[in-house]
Amino acid sequence: MRLYWFIAALALTVFPFGAQAQNVKDVGPDQLPYAGETAAEAWADYRKARGVKAFALGQDGAWAWGRRVGEDETLGEARDAALENCRGETQFECFIFAENNIVVWTNPGLAALEVLPHVDAATRGIFQEKFLNATFNRAFAISPDGAFGGGWHSRKTMEEMRDAALGSCRKKSNYRTRNPCFLFMENDTVVWRE
Repeated sequence: MRLYWFIAALALTVFPFGAQAQNVKDVGPDQLPYAGETAAEAWADYRKARGVKAFALGQDGAWAWGRRVGEDETLGEARDAALENCRGETQFECFIFAENNIVVWTNPGLAALEVLPHVDAATRGIFQEKFLNATFNRAFAISPDGAFGGGWHSRKTMEEMRDAALGSCRKKSNYRTRNPCFLFMENDTVVWRE
């Protein structure tokens, strides 16, 4: 049986940092997904701000936030402002990471971690800590021998990242040509077929 794993469907029940929604004050700048260096200061300002607010991130390090202060201002307006400003800074899609003081983003990569085949605990750690936090475009390759490789860069094409991931996988000492490397994930989508 061939299965295609689409992470968006799997991720509906997975929260980004645990089983419960998390307060923004408990999420440090180093925990922002895909975030570039400039997001740290903006995230600190967002966490201190009052009023109705939303924080958006792009998949290549872009970010923006919107805030509304006043009786008639809505969360929808803050959300729209954050997304519009973020989209102006990126070629990729933006998503709402936080609304008011709650992280609302669901990490699709955590669902991918559950189905990642052929690799040991150390490789799973690398996948979770490095690959899932890397900016788009990104690709991750593995082999049945447990070899792995990743490629990510915000200014490179997906084709370049595929080649980088497969090339890195083939250079690992546990790689054997009889068990070729294959692509497991591209950006936030599992492309591996079982």
